[in-house]
Amino acid sequence: MKWLLLTSAMLSLNAALHEELNAVNRYELYSRKAKLEGYSNVAKLFHAVAISEYVQSENHKAALLALGTRPGKTTVTRPRVGTTSENLQSAMTIESNMRLLMNVGGPVQTPAKAADVVSESFGLARDAALEHEQLFWTASRHLTAGRAFDYYVSRISGRIRITTSGGGAPRPRSYTDDYFKIQ
Repeated sequence: MKWLLLTSAMLSLNAALHEELNAVNRYELYSRKAKLEGYSNVAKLFHAVAISEYVQSENHKAALLALGTRPGKTTVTRPRVGTTSENLQSAMTIESNMRLLMNVGGPVQTPAKAADVVSESFGLARDAALEHEQLFWTASRHLTAGRAFDYYVSRISGRIRITTSGGGAPRPRSYTDDYFKIQ
């Protein structure tokens, strides 16, 4: 039974890791497209989300290592890149699906020694997916907003905070908040 619990957790974490790494690639390509189309704020948002997804992938790797295994091989696929508006719609759908992936069958059962790391990895990823979905929704409704924004990503949780350009870094609210500015 212990082996079954470990295998289930490993499979779930590897699937999540695969999705996160593909998201990094996808959002970097979407960022380039937005920049080409003149949507600098949306380009920065996609770049910030790509970095957030990378943080999530590192959390999944740490959880796999806590389970005593190495991450599986990931194949990064080339996504379809449409217009910035189409990419925002696609990103909202993808993030909604990611939230579902992080919730399949409730919490993944793991041996007690790794339960906290695995649970936190999935919890942070689920929270980030919801946040990303909301950010993309807002951006899709305000594509031509004239104000410039600064984007900050937490090195620990992958949370994204947005401030008016020049407004300064966000204050940490918990131990998972260690923000750096996206250039």
